[in-house]
Amino acid sequence: MTTRKSQTLQAVVLAGLPLLGGCDSGKNDGELGRATFVVRNCGGVLSDIQGCPLSAKLAGSGKFDLVATAKTDNSLLAVRTDLPAVLKLEETTAKSYVVTGMHVGQAKLFAYNESGDIDRITVSVEEVAQLAYNEISSAAGTFKLQPSGDLDATLVLRPELQSFNLYFAQLDGSVQKMLGRESFTFTSDPGLTFQFGKEKPDTLEFHYLRPPPGTYTLLINAKSGPGRFKLQITAN
Repeated sequence: MTTRKSQTLQAVVLAGLPLLGGCDSGKNDGELGRATFVVRNCGGVLSDIQGCPLSAKLAGSGKFDLVATAKTDNSLLAVRTDLPAVLKLEETTAKSYVVTGMHVGQAKLFAYNESGDIDRITVSVEEVAQLAYNEISSAAGTFKLQPSGDLDATLVLRPELQSFNLYFAQLDGSVQKMLGRESFTFTSDPGLTFQFGKEKPDTLEFHYLRPPPGTYTLLINAKSGPGRFKLQITAN
């Protein structure tokens, strides 16, 4: 049987792979080729540098922003879902939506106008199987997996740093990165203070000031699924 520790090791190695994709991968063609579903603020690392492809699964409780446009004239289209129990749509401004994964399953998003349905796309919602440390955090210090006990890993901060940034990835059961912001909760020990303007992370990016000398922990839990990561941070 695969243990949580060995799963975490596998996830950390995958998280260190070169970044793929780009901003254009936030543009998703509909299944009929008649509309573009544009996804933003999907919880990806470094302001969604890998894009927001709807081929990736949406984390349970995760959110992304969505607009749909017609390919003929780039006009905005209205959007609805066939399964509100799986996908919740909130129209924040005219024909601009926040999509939330409500329940594990698949649902279709339909883009339409006054003439009827124009196109559709399928979105899958799944629990977060793992949370993984992303190796682009390596500038913060020396990272080591913890082979036993309650911790998943340790991090010793570089002595010259006055601030540091930590990045994590949410992975599905096939160890693929998932979409969705606001899909996690976290607790960090007193002494770990966020950088100005970064106090309420809604993506898996944590921007801290260097704490006083000591040992601290950051615990992250997925809102839906077994994914979790507990990191011990040491400042000498």
